[in-house]
Amino acid sequence: LKNEMKKDAKDSDPKVAAVVAARTLLIGELTHALPEKDVAADPDKLKKWAEYTDAMNKVAADITAETAKPKPDKAALKKQLTLLDATCVDCHNDYRQ
Repeated sequence: LKNEMKKDAKDSDPKVAAVVAARTLLIGELTHALPEKDVAADPDKLKKWAEYTDAMNKVAADITAETAKPKPDKAALKKQLTLLDATCVDCHNDYRQ
């Protein structure tokens, strides 16, 4: 995902954005189901983990909806992809091992 975000998503190619969103939604399902052990053991961390995951999934769903339109708005996609990247960075800053 990271490479696709850097290489093609900058131009907001709807086909690339759709793939990024689909992969993100899949990752989001796994993220919800399989939090890291230290996160699962701490209710506060688990709550924040779920909030990050929910935010990521919402943006990915928004991207999916935009790319499904007959004429996706590239400016909207660029904004959504930037927001998606921020959700990843924020979570990884707190939880990446």
